[in-house]
Amino acid sequence: TLRVRGLGANGWANPALLCVPDHEAPLLSSVVFCMSFVQGEEETNKIPVALGLKGKNLYLSCGMKDGKPILQLESVKPNTYPKRKMEKRFVFNKLEINHKCEFESAMYPNWYISTSRSELQPIFLGNTRSSENITDFIMELA
Repeated sequence: TLRVRGLGANGWANPALLCVPDHEAPLLSSVVFCMSFVQGEEETNKIPVALGLKGKNLYLSCGMKDGKPILQLESVKPNTYPKRKMEKRFVFNKLEINHKCEFESAMYPNWYISTSRSELQPIFLGNTRSSENITDFIMELA
């Protein structure tokens, strides 16, 4: 089982999100996402959501770097987020298939929250579904 863990050089000042095997979980702090249902271009099988880190003023967002969409943690103003109408860079379209969830960027269609099958690799925004990367995740209630 892989779990999402947070690792930062200075607390959460320079955060990175990694997928870590359970046996290494005590080495890093756990990250719990708060999923908020938001306005978006609703499709019959996709639900627009925003993903924030519980207890932090950080949300997953999509940006652009070197001409390629990227996944980043973005600091937001306390007490103003989440909000019903989030900026598009914060919106992911959640699709449930066989009890697993995929999160597609609303800003960059066909780009998904992904991680490598290799240990200790960052979570990223990817545009391929392959045997090398994981794009579907099991959600646990916390």
